[in-house]
Amino acid sequence: MTNLTEVNKYSNYNSAKRRTRQVLGKTAKLYLSHRKNKKFMVIDPKTNHQINFGQMGYEDWLKHKDKNRRKNFLKRNHKWKTAKRYSPAYLAYHILW
Repeated sequence: MTNLTEVNKYSNYNSAKRRTRQVLGKTAKLYLSHRKNKKFMVIDPKTNHQINFGQMGYEDWLKHKDKNRRKNFLKRNHKWKTAKRYSPAYLAYHILW
């Protein structure tokens, strides 16, 4: 299981929790991932599947706040904006960036 200290080296857990509620609704919950190479996990309420997202070892917008890196990421991954709501791509695009 991923631990909070490790995640906070590459992201900001509290900011990610806030953004999760903004993106998925007030009842959505963000968990630390059980996968060693992922930061976070959410559970799809319709299917009860766990969705892990956010590559461990890489900083995201919530950590580095570099506007140029954010712009480049969003441009490079623009198709993720309209991905399925509970896909790793959608979650990373809308929550972490």
